[in-house]
Amino acid sequence: MKFIYLADTHIGGSDSEGYRQQPRYLLHISELMECLAGWIEKQKNIDFIIHGGDMVDSSSAENIDAALKFFRQLPCPVHIALGNHDLTSDDAVGYWLNKAPEYFSGNSVNFPFSHDEMDFYFLTCHWGKKPYFWDPAEKQIPYFSASQLEALRKYGTVSKPLFLIVHSPVLGLPCEQSGLKNPLHLPEGDFSMTMRKIADELSVKAVLGAHNHMNMNVELDGVNYITVSAFTEAPFEFKLFEVTETKLSMKTISMAAEAGFKSDYNFDKTFVQGRLCDRFFERDLR
Repeated sequence: MKFIYLADTHIGGSDSEGYRQQPRYLLHISELMECLAGWIEKQKNIDFIIHGGDMVDSSSAENIDAALKFFRQLPCPVHIALGNHDLTSDDAVGYWLNKAPEYFSGNSVNFPFSHDEMDFYFLTCHWGKKPYFWDPAEKQIPYFSASQLEALRKYGTVSKPLFLIVHSPVLGLPCEQSGLKNPLHLPEGDFSMTMRKIADELSVKAVLGAHNHMNMNVELDGVNYITVSAFTEAPFEFKLFEVTETKLSMKTISMAAEAGFKSDYNFDKTFVQGRLCDRFFERDLR
C-alpha cells in the first residue's frame, strides 16, 4: 500500500498574507495540482491521498467548491481531517459533508478508514468555545470532545496497525531542528498530553498532523509524530508512505523541479524542510 500525505493548501487565500513558513504560490495552484496529478499517474500504484487539513483558507462555499474541483482532478481518492481554516463558518461541517461525501465516511468528519494492512482514524479538532468552528480572533487551543475520544477508543480495539490523522501537531518542532531555545509551534492546552496518552493506549503507530507548515518526525515510545510542510509553499512537498505487513516507510517528495514557474525560497528557514530524519524513515511494524 502506498499513499500520499499533504496539507495546508489554503486554496482561496493570499500569497502575501496569512501564516506562512516559505513563499506561497496559490496563483499557480493549477500548475501545482497538474504536477501532482502527473506524478501520481507516473507511479501507477498510489492508493489514495490523505489531506491533513486547511484545504481552504476560509470555509466559504466559493473556496470549498474551488478546492473540490482541483482535488477531484487527481487520479486517486482523497480523505481529509478538516483544519481550523476549513471551519470558519457556522455551517462548514454540513457543507463539507454535503459537497464532498466521498472525503469522509459514515456522514461524519470523525471516521475510520481501513485499507489493506493499515487502519486510519480521522479526527477533526475543535479550536475554541464553539465545536467545529474557528474564529480567527480567538486563541487557537485544539482539543477533542469526550464523545470523539470515546468513539476512537471503541474503534481502537481492532488488530491492524493504526494511524491517527489530526490537523494540529501533537508536539512542537524540536529545538534540535529549529536551533531555537524552545519547541516551535507547540499546541496550546493539554492537546499534546491527551494525544500521547491515546496513542500509547491504542498502540498507535503514527500520528499525522499539519498546521505548522513544517516537516517534522519525532519518534516517542514507538509512535511517529509527523507533520508536513505546506504543499502550496516552496518547494511544494508532500510525504509518500509505503506500508507492508512488516514495514512502514516515509519519504518526502518535492514538486519544485516539475513546476513550470520560478519560485523563491527563504534559506534562512531551511529547518522548515527538516533534518534527514524528518524527511525519510523506515521502521519495523512488528
